[in-house]
Amino acid sequence: MYLPDFELRRPRTVEEAVALIGDDARDSAVYMGGTELLLLMKLGLAAPEVLVDCKGVAGLKGLGVSGPRLSIGAAVTHAAVEAAEEVNDLFPELASVAGALANVRVRTAGTLGGNLCFADPHSDPATLLTAIDASVRLVGRHGVRTVAVADLARGPYDAVLDGELLLAVDAEVPDGLRVAYERIVLRERPVVTVAALHDPQHGWRIAVGGAGQLARRIGEVEDVMNTGTAELGDAQAALRGQLRPAEDLDGSEEYKQQLASVLLGRALARIR
Repeated sequence: MYLPDFELRRPRTVEEAVALIGDDARDSAVYMGGTELLLLMKLGLAAPEVLVDCKGVAGLKGLGVSGPRLSIGAAVTHAAVEAAEEVNDLFPELASVAGALANVRVRTAGTLGGNLCFADPHSDPATLLTAIDASVRLVGRHGVRTVAVADLARGPYDAVLDGELLLAVDAEVPDGLRVAYERIVLRERPVVTVAALHDPQHGWRIAVGGAGQLARRIGEVEDVMNTGTAELGDAQAALRGQLRPAEDLDGSEEYKQQLASVLLGRALARIR
């Protein structure tokens, strides 16, 4: 398989990158690690005229903590997230998810920002970051805006980017937060993912990925759990009632509903 012809541009500043991405006269695509985009190009499913390599853009590789706030630059790789002391101290489940993602090649080259912008319904980080109400900062010709991770994708492989560059991922990690993330994987790709979080202020937060077109919070399950008297079966029944997974090569609707139910039970058992 060969890549189609394209022009490669390597901006060094955010302003240069935005100018290239927002050039309406040419079909462009942002490139960080390229672990997903280049595969699509090899398969003939994408053929941008201009590939904008943003790995060298100043300021996109920052990673830091300010109080309960964790900020991760768009060009930070999954391997760097896994190894970062700040992440392991404040949000260790995110480090664990990054360290188990796909394979060594993807973790070394792929980035957290690129993963989210690709809008894969089976994204591990998207499920966990949706559960914690994380957000992303986007910059374009009209300035900077903040979008919740839960709202970043319109649908499968379709992010809401409008000639924009993702600058960073931000998450508030409250004191006393308990987190569990569970998944079932086939061929290095999650089939269904479940993230369960509990903190003293907001109660339970439950997100599911892979079992629908988008990773999303399941408010009905959260409501059941937040009563304080619910049994596991009640939460699992509420979850099954809200999921309508599409049947595909990974399994039927009923199979994926059952997987999600089992994963929810495992996650809750870890932190209840």
